[in-house]
Amino acid sequence: MWGVIIGLLLIFYALFILYVSVKRPELVWDTYKIKYFRRIFGEKGASVFLFICFVIIAIIGIVLLNK
Repeated sequence: MWGVIIGLLLIFYALFILYVSVKRPELVWDTYKIKYFRRIFGEKGASVFLFICFVIIAIIGIVLLNK
């Protein structure tokens, strides 16, 4: 039961991360955490990093849904 709920939450969170990495909304893109990623990785690198996070979190969510 909890695995399904957590799996769905992770999938929604992964979709939010995908949205942020592709659209770069100003409200989220200028937060401290994203600014730190951009300073370390650069603009493209931060987008790629967020996309990798999207893939990992989505996979974990799908695995939890299938248990």
